Amino acid sequence: MVFFRDIKCEGVDEPAMSRAFCENIEARISQNQVTLFNVILPKLNLLNAKITRLKEVVKMALAEAKENEALVYKLRDMVIYLETSLSKVEEDILEIVKIVKAYDEDRLALITNKKELEAMKDDQVNI
Repeated sequence: MVFFRDIKCEGVDEPAMSRAFCENIEARISQNQVTLFNVILPKLNLLNAKITRLKEVVKMALAEAKENEALVYKLRDMVIYLETSLSKVEEDILEIVKIVKAYDEDRLALITNKKELEAMKDDQVNI
């Protein structure tokens, strides 16, 4: 992950150009935040609802399985499939958590960068 403070003025001497660079990065971060809240979170809520429904279906199937041995084997196969699928979902959620943490770090770096730019601007005015 490249932190903005490490590249903020690389090859750029003018604070205005640095400020434009930071504003561009901030706009991209804002768009990513919109994506997070409008796309990813509803999908996680939908997944949670599907898992809740699946628990209900499994409980009903288990009640019937006591009398039907073939259903027991189908349920066992389904559980194996679910374990594999949930493992992948867990990996994806952990990846989302990493992305959000990186966003927080980049956002903090951007705020720090803006303060430094303002200080540079104030220093130029005082000279």
